Amino acid sequence: MPWCGPWGRSSVPTPLERFAQTLRDTCEDDIVAATPLLYPMYTVPLEDVLKMRAVRPHEELKAEGALVMYDVGLGTAAFVSHQWIGGRHPDPQGEQLQVLQDALRRLRTEVRVVHPSFLTEFVQPACKGLPTKKLFSTPLFLWYDYFSCPQHTQHSLELAIRSIPEYIARCKFFFALCPVIAGHTSSRLFTQYTWAERGWCRMEKALRELSVDHTWILIQSSTDVNLVNDPATTLGGPVGEGQFTNGEDRARLAPVLLSALKRKLLVMLMDRDLAGYRALLNLQLVHMRGLPRLQELELLSVFSSSADSGSEASFDAVQEFFHQNGFKSIKEVDSVGWSPLHYAAIRGDAALIQALLHLRADPNAKTRRANPITGFRRGDTALNMCLFHKHHDAVRTILAGRARVDDSFRGYPACAAAIADNAEGLRLLCEARGNPSQPFMGIMYPFTLACMFGATAAIDELAARDAVHLQHCLTWAMIFRGGTPGMAFRLISMRADVNDRAHYPLLSPLGIVFALKSLEYRCGRVTPLTRIAYRANGRTPLMHAIMGAQYDGAAALLLLGAEVGLRDAGGASVMDIAEEQSVPDFVQRGFQGELTGCRSVMQLALSNMLDNLEELVEEAF
Repeated sequence: MPWCGPWGRSSVPTPLERFAQTLRDTCEDDIVAATPLLYPMYTVPLEDVLKMRAVRPHEELKAEGALVMYDVGLGTAAFVSHQWIGGRHPDPQGEQLQVLQDALRRLRTEVRVVHPSFLTEFVQPACKGLPTKKLFSTPLFLWYDYFSCPQHTQHSLELAIRSIPEYIARCKFFFALCPVIAGHTSSRLFTQYTWAERGWCRMEKALRELSVDHTWILIQSSTDVNLVNDPATTLGGPVGEGQFTNGEDRARLAPVLLSALKRKLLVMLMDRDLAGYRALLNLQLVHMRGLPRLQELELLSVFSSSADSGSEASFDAVQEFFHQNGFKSIKEVDSVGWSPLHYAAIRGDAALIQALLHLRADPNAKTRRANPITGFRRGDTALNMCLFHKHHDAVRTILAGRARVDDSFRGYPACAAAIADNAEGLRLLCEARGNPSQPFMGIMYPFTLACMFGATAAIDELAARDAVHLQHCLTWAMIFRGGTPGMAFRLISMRADVNDRAHYPLLSPLGIVFALKSLEYRCGRVTPLTRIAYRANGRTPLMHAIMGAQYDGAAALLLLGAEVGLRDAGGASVMDIAEEQSVPDFVQRGFQGELTGCRSVMQLALSNMLDNLEELVEEAF
């Protein structure tokens, strides 16, 4: 049996390697060729967008000759993804448009590099930003649905919608336009998180992340623009688990997403990226979660074992898995130091994992390098991967196979479950005698990470197991994805300090990192991480909410008694910090003690959670 042979690889190419070579020899042009459009790709030149005073429909712009049918020879294109504020109009007051215009003007004149988020820079120090000269080195054309798609002719609109995957493929850049906007006519608050919950927005993002360039730009305000290039810290989740006004759209989008996955897999094979190919091949069930089940992608013909081999079905599954993934040995590791068990773990197939363990796969083997498309780093285990992707049966299987539930230094498993908001995974770890309070790298508790990633189900599970660590939890929530009104109220009602002062001892791991990053800031390298690190001691949750453009979270903190007169280690108050950013009027008024706007924003943010805002405020105090 070749799949349980010697540890090293033989020189004989696998069927997958032969298939990849065939693609390179015969099919390359067909794979990378653009798919014909069902409706022309109408765009608006950047200069015309910057002059607009209102968001006007396709028909008006076309009649005035303002639309340009995009072709790559004209320059570059950017796809603008956004959430509609009005029922019949995407941006009735032009609030999103104003943010987009101001952000693009600033990127063109004041900013040299669009940097990744502070967390991406922290875990991937070598990660590079996007030089803004690439955005504006050639004429830029913007695709925006209300400009680019017919609004009055249903048939043409349908053709344009069906062409969106190809529009995204032809765009060099992708903007997610997600400012904090209080939609009073719709009685809703619009943020990056509400954008990420919309099924169609998730689909647009997924198509971008499956294109040749997977990076995209998040615009939260004119001054808060970040590059997103890390699957572990991206917004949203599987397309099928997003919110759809019409549930039938799931069936409509399933074959489109599967086609994008197939195209990306073929491109990876042509580029000799076997590690990326294996990752995406086995993540396809995660990508397709919540959508109607279609035939799973397998680019190679099915492996045929001898009819009289007498092998068990589980071992036949291992043979087929090795065949499709190009492996020859249980102990083999690929170019990024991943074993077959790691790929089986992100796949989540409990029976396959059981068979691999039976063949002596090491349940505690750690990855040797990062596999970028997965978001997993060096040192991750199969258990972490199963927990992160909520493969509960696979978690039970690998725990039964004696996977370690605690790591004496890294403390990964509980942290992986907390980041993923996997309450069931935390329960399984605790039942296996895992420690829900073991900190990551001796620094960050699972509870703190859950706050940081807005993982409310994990917070509730950890609280039920007496694994709450309130120190600095509100600060870390406001720094990243937990800076929401709901999280602020939740933590303060648990007795977190609304005016908590950050403190990073110089000789602590974080203190050392922040000291080095502070030096970079002093030397002129301004990034989200160096800005947070510079004079970080003494900073409050409100200050971090402003620095992270979590303006709805800032409104909640002001409503709950956050003090505006406190100062950080450099003597800066929250109002000093706000001067460097484009802060909404309701927050500016909140600094002056006028809380009517903050209260209105909170009512919109929590309208689906609460009947009485006053009761929650009283409970929090």
